[in-house]
Amino acid sequence: MNTRLFIAFIISFLGTYGQTEVTVANGGTENIDIPMDLYYRYCYTEVIYLQSEIATSGNITSIFLEYDGNSAWTQTGIEIYLGHTSKTAFANSSDWITSSGTTLVYTGALSVTTTPGWVEITLDTPFSYNNTDNLVFAIHDPDYDYIGTGEDFYSLSTAAYRTIYYISDTTDPDPASPPSDGTINYVPSFKVKFDDATLPVELISWDAKSEDNIANISWVTATEFNNDYFTLESSSDGVHFETVAQIPGNGTTQDISFYEYNTPLVYQTTYFRLKQTDFDGTEEYLFTTVLNRDDPPPYDLKLRYNGESYLVIQSLEQQDYLLQITDLSGKVVATQSFQQFEGIEKHSLSHLSPGIYVASIITSSSFVSQKIVVK
Repeated sequence: MNTRLFIAFIISFLGTYGQTEVTVANGGTENIDIPMDLYYRYCYTEVIYLQSEIATSGNITSIFLEYDGNSAWTQTGIEIYLGHTSKTAFANSSDWITSSGTTLVYTGALSVTTTPGWVEITLDTPFSYNNTDNLVFAIHDPDYDYIGTGEDFYSLSTAAYRTIYYISDTTDPDPASPPSDGTINYVPSFKVKFDDATLPVELISWDAKSEDNIANISWVTATEFNNDYFTLESSSDGVHFETVAQIPGNGTTQDISFYEYNTPLVYQTTYFRLKQTDFDGTEEYLFTTVLNRDDPPPYDLKLRYNGESYLVIQSLEQQDYLLQITDLSGKVVATQSFQQFEGIEKHSLSHLSPGIYVASIITSSSFVSQKIVVK
């Protein structure tokens, strides 16, 4: 039996999820009247925040605006939208993203007090931010109430026109098709709260073993978020991988999940790696491992390691072959080609840093590999 085992101890994987707050923009400027101009009865505003300002992926559960505390008030029927966008600025006063390019994440009241500071709005629907695109934040105030002229949210000056707005005393704008009005090179002070459980997978352990030339690959997760599926991949050389199977994930769960897959070992040495994919297409590799068959077939090539500084390669007949050395992640660190070679060849390893590698010799008809430890 050939086995590779890895266990990652997670101190606490049960219980409530943690949360992380990210300050996206923090300005001290008043009287800019964004994202809401409370001197008018109706308004709709869209704001672009850059990916570089957020630099975090995950599930946004709350947003924060920073209020100056001039007076206490409540506006009802507020609608908040979030979305992904490739825009970095608004080209003109009609360059709306509109609600069709966003998701309605909150409908309800917005209340503030006379205490200045951050006002948290807990979303009805968490928004999964991909940390690739920029984020658009939109707010629609259809409340007919007039508040006043001295009530402001703090804003931050920007080089580009990243806020677009519409204000009116007579017309309530449709977020799906707002009228033209204006743009400004400021953004409201803004924070977001991420649910830390949005890490796609917390991996507790994985195991790879072979018996009767059947590979058994298993893994255990502590929690999963938006986990669509796993992909098990295999390779004969540690470089060129192909899909073996796609295993459905468990979506979002706090429960421990167990997975297992069996597949024949076709090659004398087979590299396996496991990829995880979210519902939004985000991918990450969780582990890579190597398994050998229990009954190595005879080869006309032999590979030996002297345990110190060189490999010994023996070819019993003239043939072309490739010597390839990879690290344990499958990255190729050295290659050398030999043409019509027969006999014994020593290959120096003095150029390699200390570590564990896999040396392979590959011909058109055979493949031999051996783990080596360079000191």
